[in-house]
Amino acid sequence: MKQLKILILFLWAMNLSVNAQCGDLEIFFDTADEWVAEGDYQKALDLLEKYKDVSKYQNCPQMKVLKSKILGLAMQKADEWVADGEYQKALDLLIEYRDEPDMKNCPEMKVLKSKITIVEGLIGNNNNTNNNTNNNTNNNTNNNTNNNTNNNTNNTLSTNSGNGLKCKSTNPIIVNLVNNMVKVDGGTFTMGATKAHDMDAVDNEAPEHQVTLSDFYIGKYEVTQEEWEAVMGENPSDFKGKPDSNKRPVEQVSWDDCQDFIKKLNDLTGLNFRLPTEAEWEYAARGGTKSNHYKYAGSNTLSSVVWYGGNSGRSTHPVGKKAPNELGLYDMSGNVDEWCQDWYHSNYYKNSPSSNPCNTVTTSYRVRRGGSWGDSARYCRVSNRDNNSPGGRNSNLGLRLAL
Repeated sequence: MKQLKILILFLWAMNLSVNAQCGDLEIFFDTADEWVAEGDYQKALDLLEKYKDVSKYQNCPQMKVLKSKILGLAMQKADEWVADGEYQKALDLLIEYRDEPDMKNCPEMKVLKSKITIVEGLIGNNNNTNNNTNNNTNNNTNNNTNNNTNNNTNNTLSTNSGNGLKCKSTNPIIVNLVNNMVKVDGGTFTMGATKAHDMDAVDNEAPEHQVTLSDFYIGKYEVTQEEWEAVMGENPSDFKGKPDSNKRPVEQVSWDDCQDFIKKLNDLTGLNFRLPTEAEWEYAARGGTKSNHYKYAGSNTLSSVVWYGGNSGRSTHPVGKKAPNELGLYDMSGNVDEWCQDWYHSNYYKNSPSSNPCNTVTTSYRVRRGGSWGDSARYCRVSNRDNNSPGGRNSNLGLRLAL
């Protein structure tokens, strides 16, 4: 009996020691999260990598969380490079983590592999664009002056964005904006929410109802500060003047401002951009025909897809740093709220059309969707509805384009 007691005490002491060691990982997580809130993904990644292979932590229950955090940070770093056009660096990083044996069972691996496919597609599109440019240059050199004029005009009118859209602008920022429009296949989905399915649902989200939409395009990202400035010649955002401001979403723009932006953008591109309808926005946020019926756009895990009041550091962040949703769209939940085309009415769902609805009945407010860097989790749900006066501006309100 005495030996048994000694053994129990020994195991208890060992357990205390292991728990104390494992507690260190929680401290590292907190430090890494602070750096992420500041936008320093590489520093956070380096910290967690440092402890991934330390032998004394290998049996800690937190090790699974650590590896998941590492994969998440690697994907955020890759997204940062993609936003800067450094596709190959992003691809190399993602492949490095895909091929690590001890990462293969992480739940984030599926998302990482889908990102690899997306980046490979971007590299292919970029190579095609370069080849087209070289061919055009050679053709222009060989043709006479009149043919050069004609060819240059035709090339401008048919700049290939890789998604079937043609843009007459040669401004690389605007061409990239067009290139980032995502084709969404139409379909039928359940719009809205009730407390029977979501305890956070409120009255203006009811009733749940079936909506059928035609095909449309929507922006992969929220409109950024550099895109707004390329079109409008000025930047109204509160969160400007930082090293990464160009890639942050534009804010402090009213619904009326957005209409001016869209008109000028259409003149520059020859396309017919607009704001998404509220139904299109929710359908795209839910993942369209690929929907996994998540609470937030792309996940039921808030922090993996959303910049909100709990992790944003009270600021916007560069677009595309969180994981995308099923359609490859970023920041549909969080970062900044997004204007929609519709006029807002709290009871609109009770009598709205079932096919391609858009509320055109004038009220005092326009619809805004998605939640923002300053909101709590409930406001970032895909079914949450909000509104603002058309002339109102705010540092948590921006836009995403549709076609």
